[in-house]
Amino acid sequence: MHFIATLLTIALTSLSSTAAAVTPQTDVPPKAASVDPKTIAELVRPSLVVVEMWLKQDRGETPEGYLMGERGYRNAFSQFIDDERPIELPGYLIAPNLVVARDPEIPRRFIAAITVRSGDVHVDATPTAWLSEDGGMLLTLAGPIASAKPLSFLAADAKATMPLTTVHAQDWDGVWTLLVGGPQREVSDGFALEIVGSGAVAVATSEPDAVTVDANGATVRVDLTGRRLATPVLPANPALWPNVSAETMTRLASETRQRTDESILRATLHFRSPRKSAVARDLTTADGSDAATELEALAVVLDDGNVLVLANLQPSVTARLERVELIDSTDHSHSAEFLATLRDWGAFLAKPAESLSPGLTLNATDLSAWRNRLLMASSVRIVGRNRVSDPIHLRLGAFEAGWRGIRFPIGLPQESSAFLFAPDGSLAALPLNKREQPGATRNRFNRSGQNLSCTPASVLARALDSLDSSRDVTNIPLTEEEESRTGWLGALVQPLEPELARANGVAEFSRDGEFGGLVTLVYANSPAAKAGIEPGDVLLSITTPRRDRPIEIAFMEGDLGFTGVFPWDRLDELPEEYYDQIPAPWPPIEDSLNRTLTALGIGSRYLLEFAHDGTLTTKELTVELSPPHYGNAPKFEDTAMGMTVRDLTLEVRQYLNLTDDAPGVVVSKLEPGQRASVAGLRPFEIITEVDGQPVTSAAVFGTLVEGKKDLKFTVKRAQKERVVKVALAG
Repeated sequence: MHFIATLLTIALTSLSSTAAAVTPQTDVPPKAASVDPKTIAELVRPSLVVVEMWLKQDRGETPEGYLMGERGYRNAFSQFIDDERPIELPGYLIAPNLVVARDPEIPRRFIAAITVRSGDVHVDATPTAWLSEDGGMLLTLAGPIASAKPLSFLAADAKATMPLTTVHAQDWDGVWTLLVGGPQREVSDGFALEIVGSGAVAVATSEPDAVTVDANGATVRVDLTGRRLATPVLPANPALWPNVSAETMTRLASETRQRTDESILRATLHFRSPRKSAVARDLTTADGSDAATELEALAVVLDDGNVLVLANLQPSVTARLERVELIDSTDHSHSAEFLATLRDWGAFLAKPAESLSPGLTLNATDLSAWRNRLLMASSVRIVGRNRVSDPIHLRLGAFEAGWRGIRFPIGLPQESSAFLFAPDGSLAALPLNKREQPGATRNRFNRSGQNLSCTPASVLARALDSLDSSRDVTNIPLTEEEESRTGWLGALVQPLEPELARANGVAEFSRDGEFGGLVTLVYANSPAAKAGIEPGDVLLSITTPRRDRPIEIAFMEGDLGFTGVFPWDRLDELPEEYYDQIPAPWPPIEDSLNRTLTALGIGSRYLLEFAHDGTLTTKELTVELSPPHYGNAPKFEDTAMGMTVRDLTLEVRQYLNLTDDAPGVVVSKLEPGQRASVAGLRPFEIITEVDGQPVTSAAVFGTLVEGKKDLKFTVKRAQKERVVKVALAG
């Protein structure tokens, strides 16, 4: 951007409709040695108009996206609706009934009206063409504006009178202003070489919303976005530029809608109900999928016959997936079989039971190849149980380097719902999440409120071409028994804090106790015991090929079990409706550390870094399957009593100081108002005998109570023992 030598502010509201203007000759103008900025401004001023675009809601929705304001501020399109004011854009009259202006790329369904203002005169306008190269549109006026005068353009065979001057229109502190620049190089030399990928694209640069004129005021160049492809030689007059007419745009929109209806479907995902422990302790997902039994998503039919379901499911949710149902645009249902979850992206592949052609090809071209070009897209989203789509147009004006150097387009309208098509009809980009890796803290990766980014289809094409290495083998549907599997280390750990970190000599390794955990207990024969980990060691991090950086070991609320002293002596005061809400008193095996290991996958190798006597140590370990724990232990449910019991597991025995051969089952669930609760049994009590017979497992408990009408249980609550009678007769 060239240096602005002179700034001349001219408020349009104060312009006289009778201001004189000099119309330059289209022949070869006489050579001028110098130019007065004020003279140039006066020559351009009569051609500058303000385009007012009034927005509206449509079907209860407001347009997504932003408008670059003065001094770089960005205003949300929806804000203009709230403020009951139009978007204002500078435009230039290029013929008595034709205006060229920057295209804000707002879907037409959100545009209520367009007017063009010059002074106090307002004239209705209609978009009649969209420029293919620079980001502009041509507006046809309902009538002439007497106070305005079209730009005068240098004839194609004429030579401009030097020097050239750029005049830039801008809303400057609330006043429409002309900024007049100093001399610049010949336009033919005015370009920057932009390196993109392995190639190079020459992009001519100038001020946005600007015209470049010669010394006599003849326009030699118009710039709407400040960027223009340098390969084609465009005439000075934008009316002669390559464009898409309104008629053609209507046809392209119809073709885009048809392509979308055929290949972007609604998917209904059916899940079995989650385990209570999984809902209580898993990281809550933004869409509520951690507890859902049915979810709606979009699915892209691919040209190989498979579908890509755009659902960013956590492994604990995918584990419960039972059925994939695809609903086409005619509301016909098709079943599909799960194939593979993508490791890096929030989507999974499924294979329909029947052919769903035609499918879309994932375009492998770098998106920068279409920079600044007019492209078609569809805004597709799920509203309730309906898939809704609207054709839109957009241009890829800016990119931002993101994960692994991928350049994501930014600033797009409807970014969280836009499916972008290449000129040949293939899919160029789609709204997608980057998948969080094991141990990652949930944060914003994408720019929209829905956590979706416009992601190049080329990165998905590469992932699908190498599916064996890009699939996530730990994020798959599982049986109910398999779902409850838990990886484990076999240690109870207390979270670090600054004082504890300093006392154990690990402050410098844990950012003064921000992460890490002090080992307080090691279970016998566990992976931790085999690795030589002892109480007093401090666990710091896990390194795995699944992540580019170490996973810092951290703990969440609930990882240590019930906070404080468990109120055993007050359980009888607990209202029945709260039975299923009180946390178990013992620290769970399924804590944050072990959930991370589970996500890595049983059998996966990892490096564990920990401090022993203040010395850092690294051990290579394998994720091992934990023994049964309270969350997945074998159980027996007796509906007549309204009670469920589970086997005693290692963490329960350790907490209650029970030997490995001590009999008993733990009361894991009580139905309010049913016989067991009315008789006086309470959650987490241990039933050691049924009618004087020792209970060694939930299965044995089921055998001992089968067919009985009156039962006598020997029950332990902490260290106190009593007898509870349950009558089933009558």
